[in-house]
Amino acid sequence: MVDDVRPAYADDEIDLFELIETLWQQKVWIVLFTVIAAVGGGSYAFLATPTYEATVRLLPPSSKDVAELNKLGGVKYLDSANANANANANANAIMVPGIGSAGAFATTNEILQSSALRRQFLAEADVSSYFNPENLPLARFWKGYSEAIVVSVPGKNSITTDIKVIADDPVVAADFANRYAVMAIDLARNRLISDFTEQLRQQLAQVEATIGSRRSTFEAEIDMELSKLREARMIAEAVGIEQERDTAVVVDGSERLMVDELRRLYRLGTVAIDAEIKALELRKKNLSLVPGLLDLQQQGAFLKSVSLDESKLQPAIVDMEALPPASPIKPKKALILALSIVLGGMVGVLFVLIRSAVRKRKANQ
Repeated sequence: MVDDVRPAYADDEIDLFELIETLWQQKVWIVLFTVIAAVGGGSYAFLATPTYEATVRLLPPSSKDVAELNKLGGVKYLDSANANANANANANAIMVPGIGSAGAFATTNEILQSSALRRQFLAEADVSSYFNPENLPLARFWKGYSEAIVVSVPGKNSITTDIKVIADDPVVAADFANRYAVMAIDLARNRLISDFTEQLRQQLAQVEATIGSRRSTFEAEIDMELSKLREARMIAEAVGIEQERDTAVVVDGSERLMVDELRRLYRLGTVAIDAEIKALELRKKNLSLVPGLLDLQQQGAFLKSVSLDESKLQPAIVDMEALPPASPIKPKKALILALSIVLGGMVGVLFVLIRSAVRKRKANQ
């Protein structure tokens, strides 16, 4: 007789109604886990130290706010590379670039993001005591301190810079944000003033150096001509020539050699040569004949008259001062409580399912 062998199939299907019934029968566990999680999350949300964020907003300065920096804008000065040129002064002139609103604001943003500003701000006694109450080494708290001050520079669709300070006290957050912005603006102003002063000093030094160079060149050229004339006079006196003689038979007009030039000069005669020497000596004393000297002197006088009114310089405009925030940015109580309830319910359901599966397995065994 052949045994009737039938294959056995494992019951792997999930009975939804049985699952719901199991959860409903042990709903007390689900509720218990949900309540525990809600109490824990709520305790954290309401007992955790709140964190506040204060924001200062800066705008680029207007043209009027940086007008002081443009007092040299458009001023012409000579290129030092061509300082010895004999051409007109304007031929080699260079325009001095001015500093615009964008440049001044970029300087402010650069300083705002610098570690140097953060260190200087940290040097304030109350700032140091707040961020480093335990007087720890700088490396121990620098990261947290840096993350508490956030600077957002202008992007593609924005022209403003936001300075955010995060603290557990709304008044402290607002005060630190405002002071940090003011310190950055002051440092930017000082840097722009220093750059302007240095640019002014360099231009004035360049003009004075060009004046000295042109005077030296002018005097050297006259001395060279005087030397030629004195040598020619000595020859003319030696051969007894007092009045000018025809030089055509001596010089063919090319004057390619120094000897040819001397022959032409000494045949002018001692009388004419003495007159030329006297005229050149007088010209040497008259510096007004130096090429381009008047323009250079005018430029130097203008540069010496330039003064900077520091009170009118504003590298950035405070569009919105920081005010003590009314509510903290974290912890977000409602969100934490909601997540706690959801998480507690999920843990409760998981616990019930595992407990039911274990009990069912023991019963089957």
